[in-house]
Amino acid sequence: MAKLDNVQVSVSSNTDGHIIETHQVIPDSLLRDLEEKRLNSHTARERELMEVASIPVCIVDKWIREGFDFWNEPNLKIVAKLKAEGLGYFVSTDKQL
Repeated sequence: MAKLDNVQVSVSSNTDGHIIETHQVIPDSLLRDLEEKRLNSHTARERELMEVASIPVCIVDKWIREGFDFWNEPNLKIVAKLKAEGLGYFVSTDKQL
């Protein structure tokens, strides 16, 4: 599976002030792997831990800046937020949480 550790940050400025841009490339292979996991999740038997989603760092950082307490929210809220923002393709299971 592809890694999501390639966050790039650039700083520039214009007449309105400074601009900080965060960019992260999401490989198609990651999205294909997550879709396959999601489709096969009903037949997969879980053990102690179950992968729920694979969320890029740039999205987590954005949510934290917006006041969403990512590290303390339950999985159910995180998955709901992904789906509400049209980012459901980062969810790796169709099982009920």
